[in-house]
Formats: sequence, structure tokens, C-alpha cells
Amino acid sequence: MKKFLTSIAAVAMAFSAGAADWNYTVDPAEGEVTMLQFVTLTFPNIDEIEINSLDDLTVTRNGGRVRGVDASVENDNELHFVFGAEQTEPATYIITIPAGALAGYADNFEWMEDNEEIVLTYKIASQGGDGLNWEYMVNPEPGEVTEISEIVMMFPHIEEVEINSKDEIVLEHNGVAIENVAKDNIDETTFSFTPAEPLTASGTYTLSIPAHAIAGYDFSNEIMEDNPEDIILTWTIQGAPEELSFEYKSSLPEDEYLAYFGELTLEFTEVESVTYSGSGITVKKNGEPLEDVKVSTDANKLTLTLKEALNFVEAKIEVEIAPDALTAVSGDVTASNKEAIKIAYTMATPVEYDLSLAISAPKPNADGQIDFDRSVESLFFVCEQKGLVATDGTATNVTIRSEEGDFEASGHLRKANGVNANYTYFSASFGKEPSYNGTYIVTIEKGAFGTAVWGEDPNYGHSNDKIELKFEIVGGPDRASYSIVPTSIDPAEGTYVNGKMISEITLSFADGVEMVAGASATLAGVDNSYRQTASFTANPDGGYKVTFPVATDNGKYLFTVAAGQFGDSGFVSNGIGKGSAPISISYTVNSSSGVVEISGVEADSDIYNLQGIRMNSGADNLPAGLYIINGKKIVIKK
Repeated sequence: MKKFLTSIAAVAMAFSAGAADWNYTVDPAEGEVTMLQFVTLTFPNIDEIEINSLDDLTVTRNGGRVRGVDASVENDNELHFVFGAEQTEPATYIITIPAGALAGYADNFEWMEDNEEIVLTYKIASQGGDGLNWEYMVNPEPGEVTEISEIVMMFPHIEEVEINSKDEIVLEHNGVAIENVAKDNIDETTFSFTPAEPLTASGTYTLSIPAHAIAGYDFSNEIMEDNPEDIILTWTIQGAPEELSFEYKSSLPEDEYLAYFGELTLEFTEVESVTYSGSGITVKKNGEPLEDVKVSTDANKLTLTLKEALNFVEAKIEVEIAPDALTAVSGDVTASNKEAIKIAYTMATPVEYDLSLAISAPKPNADGQIDFDRSVESLFFVCEQKGLVATDGTATNVTIRSEEGDFEASGHLRKANGVNANYTYFSASFGKEPSYNGTYIVTIEKGAFGTAVWGEDPNYGHSNDKIELKFEIVGGPDRASYSIVPTSIDPAEGTYVNGKMISEITLSFADGVEMVAGASATLAGVDNSYRQTASFTANPDGGYKVTFPVATDNGKYLFTVAAGQFGDSGFVSNGIGKGSAPISISYTVNSSSGVVEISGVEADSDIYNLQGIRMNSGADNLPAGLYIINGKKIVIKK
């Protein structure tokens, strides 16, 4: 029985088959509570969890980290948070468990997977008073404005305000979030929202502050609470020039990989014509601007032509048309593009087979050996390139076989987790494993894994060619060797006058060779239909005899004994050691072969056995059998 992999490398990787169900229950439930000291998350669909990174588990009070909170795993699948003391201070408490901070296991080790992010929010409300007065003043006041350079909010009835979550507060233009808006406290009661550039474009601007995004404090009355309701403020800017739609169709597909990029045509479908100002259009390859890009227009089409076309390269192509770079006409309206036009294309090379793998667990030593006690029913592999994917489906594409050819098993390569983020890990399960020492070959078929580009479209990117990895299993039992041969076979190979003379055949072996239970042999006609199988019995003299029904037809006969019917004590008891080699002896039965049956021979006759060895005793003292006497085949019968 093999020991299951327990090394760090093996535990860090998992089968990609199956997945963790991270649904959980929590006690106490999220929301408003009167105090906090113990919080327990239970993951009912995971057999065992563990904490990958204790430092990543955080508890905050109004955005500041709470110290002295202990986190531990109890009862296999419960995560406990214990505060050092009861928390009764009115505040918002947030427990954050980042993605990857926990690991979940199935108890049968079919999968191991890290968690997705978990955030728990609790609020301890003030125990006195009616709460804070959230009246505010805003500059500029909501309504129609000519521009927005800064929005300032003041809460005159609150001693101190601060922002709990800047990401939740959003300034939008016509429903689209404006990026790079600074959100800062000016003083204890006031904060501001400042866009990177003054906002002058016509349209509707909306500032959204969700409930609980801001925290307020009244220290004299010991009140601390979040804004209880959403705050929505709206401004409009009028009088901007009339705009036209610059919707377009591209001559190159944006959602596919390209092998060639030499010319790009954009057709602006909502206008009659378009012209180029002469500046403001750039084409970048992997972030670097390309030189000598020709720009031409024809009616409502804009064409970009590269001086040197890009052909079969891996690259990110970005086309950017700056605001006001184009002027379009539709009817009586003439307008420039007010927003930048950005288009991205991905180029890839035809598929190349240049990826390699190494066995990472159980990892062979420097001599390529793996100890017999390490399980190789599943193997883990590593490729020193990140971001690779395994081929879809379940078809077998990984094979392990012995060099001797007596063991073979197959599996499917799957993605696995690993310890080095710059590498990619894979695994394959075979359902069985070798039982003997020896050299084994692992074959990963061509196209078993590749880059993400290749995974999306197997015509592009990089994949593996056929890979063969070798290792040697040591420290276990050796294979049986089939090298034992009989010291004699009686009767010997030759021609006999009748079938009775070959119906009883005796094998003799050297000392220490035993018969395997159920050992048998077969005597079969080569040119006739005779075929019999019989079991061996042990003779008192140490030989082993097998008896067949008498063959009645002249012709050729083949006596066969399969390998392993005899062996040393280890082989007989457990199949490990030396066994007998296959035995094959030819006989001929020919009633007119000239073999003479006699009952006695003169003492001074020259007598030899069929192996050409001279017999030193007289015929009367010889056992029954076939001999050469005075140059003739003679059978002596007793």
C-alpha cells in the first residue's frame, strides 16, 4: 500500500477536476449588532480549511485596523475570529478575507482550491441620542453650471467627517464614471471632490455617495455613525457645440487574433464624411508608437496604412484617435469627435511547439530516481512559464509506461496550483501505479498544454510538442526474471515410433527450484488435431512429471511450458525472484522411423544417449528409454 503524497510541493498543488464550494454561514449575522467579540464562519461544503496567510486577514474599525484579533481554524471547516475584548464602541467593523488567504480541501483529495474574497460588515449603533444631523452644504450648488473644477461638501452639524470608502463614491458624466477624481478631507467637517481637469463638456454630472460611505462623529454625545442614506447630487452644463456620433465599423476583427496588420479602415456609419486634422492619431505596438503611419480619408472612411506591415508577431496593437482629431459632417451639422477613440487588436504567431515540462512531485532526485514509497498514481508537472492552460476535454494525453513494457496507464493533463506564481503547474492521474523497480517513461502528447492565446485559438500561440520524461523507481521489489531452465528433459527432443513414448515427460531442475501451484504444460500436434494440457506432479527423485493421453497419429508434436511455471522460493511465494523460462520441445512420431524395441543388448555393445553421451553401464542396467546402440536407434523396455 503506497503512502499518499504529503510533501509541501504536493499539497500545494491540486487536481483541476472538481472545485470548492465556498458558501458559508456566519455567526453573528452581518448587519447591526450591539457588540462584537466572537465571529465564526462555517463552510459546510468544504471538508477542511486552513489559513494560507494569517497576516492577510484584517479587521477594521471605521477604516482603522483593529489589533489583537486572533484568527484560527476549529472543527476542520470553521474559521474563528476572537477580539481581545468586547467591542461596544459605535462604529463600522469590516472583516476582510482576501482571495487566496484560505485553502479548502476535500477529504478524498480530489481537489484543493483557494477562496474568493469574503467581506463581512457589522455596525454597532450609538446607544443614546437620535443620531447625527446629516444636513450639508455644497459648492457649487446642484443645478446648471458652466464648469466643474471642484465640489466641496460641508456638514455643519457634525464635529468630524471622514470617507469610509473612496471607491464607492463616484462622479459620472452622462452615466459614465469619470476617472482620476481626487477625494480628500479639507478639514474636520469638509471634504472635496476634484477632477484631474475642469469639466466643461455639456451633459449631466452626478455625484453619488452611497449610504455608509461616510463616517460622522459627535464626540461630546459619544455618537459615531455612517451616513444612513444615499446622497445624490446633480449638475448640468449647457451650450456645448452640437455633437455627432462617431460610431464605426472596423475592417479588422477586434475579438479575434490577427496574423497580419498592415492596413486598417474605419467606416463611421452615422455621418456622411470625415476628415483628419493632421495630428492626434497614434498606432502603438506593445506600448511603443509606430512611425510612418499614413492616414487617408474617403467619404466616411478613415484608413491607416503602416509603412512596414506587421506579420506573424505576438503583439498588442493600440490605435488611438485623440479628441478633435477628426471632423465629421452629417446634413447641416459639422462637429469634431469630443471623446478619444481607442481600439485594440491582438496579434499572435502561428502555433509553435516549444514548451517543456518537468516532473515536480514526486520530484526525482539528481539521479532521476523516485523512492518506491512515494505514490506515482498521480504526477505533478511544472513549466517555467506562467499563464499556460491545459487542453479542454477528458481525452487521455499523458501516458506512463515501463521501459520493459509490462506496465502502462494513461490520464488527462489538467491545470494545478503551485507555489511559484511565475510557473505553471499541471497534474495527471493514472488510476494505478507501478509495482516494481525499474525505468518508467512519461509521455505528454503534442498539444496537451499551451499559452492562453493557444487555448483560445489553437491556430496561434505556443503549445508543446511530444515530451518524454524518464525516471527510475528504486527501493521496491524487483521484477521477476525468467531465466531458469531445466537440467534435463525426458524424453529428449527427437523421433519416436509411437505416441506412448512421449505421453509422459519429466523435467528436472537444479536444487532450490520449486513448482508453482497449478503448473501445467501442453502437448499439441503441429500437423494434426491432437492438443492436450495437463498439470505437473512432483516425482520422488525431485523431477516433475506431466502425463498426456497417448497420441495415436504419426506427425510432429510440440511440447510447451509457459514461463513462470517453476521458480525459486521467492518467485513461488510472491512472484518476485527467478522464474522458469518458456520451454518448447519438438517431437516426431513415426512408426517407420527405424527405432527398434528390444528387451536386451549384449554387454560389449557401444551405447549412447540421444545427447551423444556414452553410457558406462550395460543395457540391462539402463532405464527404459531411447538410445543409440551400435549406430542404431534402439528403445529399451523393461
